[in-house]
Amino acid sequence: MPPVSHVGGHKLRVKASVRGRRVATSAPRMKLGIVKEIRPEERRVAASPQVVARWVKAGWDVQLERGAGEIASYPDTQYEAAGAALVDRATAWGADVVLKLQPPLDQEVGQLREGTGPTRCTHVFKIPPPPSSTRGALRRGV
Repeated sequence: MPPVSHVGGHKLRVKASVRGRRVATSAPRMKLGIVKEIRPEERRVAASPQVVARWVKAGWDVQLERGAGEIASYPDTQYEAAGAALVDRATAWGADVVLKLQPPLDQEVGQLREGTGPTRCTHVFKIPPPPSSTRGALRRGV
């Protein structure tokens, strides 16, 4: 049986070496959770079904909270066709990586998985438009 190595809290079976480097022969798939945005003004979802299909093809285990894409006009069936698993909110928040657009609210932070695993919550901030004085300077090439 090949030796076992621990990477990011996951066990990997490794070959002895390839060109002096240890190489994983099999690795558990990382779980990527996509959660539903709960802020009333947010009408987007963190990933489209097309993007989810690319992640699944790359080896991610994508777990989408049921209904996460509906407000953005992406029904659950499109995510299923892309290879995502439809899960409840707690399961999506328990993934290795949690993806959302807005920073997590206080009640959401408590749903992140505790422990030694590589839990991350990734979000994209809205970038406000620059003030009109900055826009004018940019148009002039300053």
